[in-house]
Amino acid sequence: MRPVHVTTVLCVGTLLLACGKSDRPVPQPEPSAPAPSASPAPDAPPDAPSEAKAEPTAEELPIQEDFEQEAETRVTADNYSSELDAIEKALEAEEADGEQ
Repeated sequence: MRPVHVTTVLCVGTLLLACGKSDRPVPQPEPSAPAPSASPAPDAPPDAPSEAKAEPTAEELPIQEDFEQEAETRVTADNYSSELDAIEKALEAEEADGEQ
């Protein structure tokens, strides 16, 4: 065997051993302190947003089908370019607001 082949076999073997499954158990996270209540702190202003805000459900999120009817009537072959420009401007404005 050539020295290059021996070196390659040794390197591949070392990598396989290094990437092999470890017999060490995965550490379990320790239980933390009790979670804070969902209500705001008593000294917080009443209009302060609660940190435990619920995520929207699937029914509350807008999807493509919600906008198809409006898009079919609003966008035509004659005005698609101007509609596209308006959408791009709105997206750029959202990005600019998000960066600030």
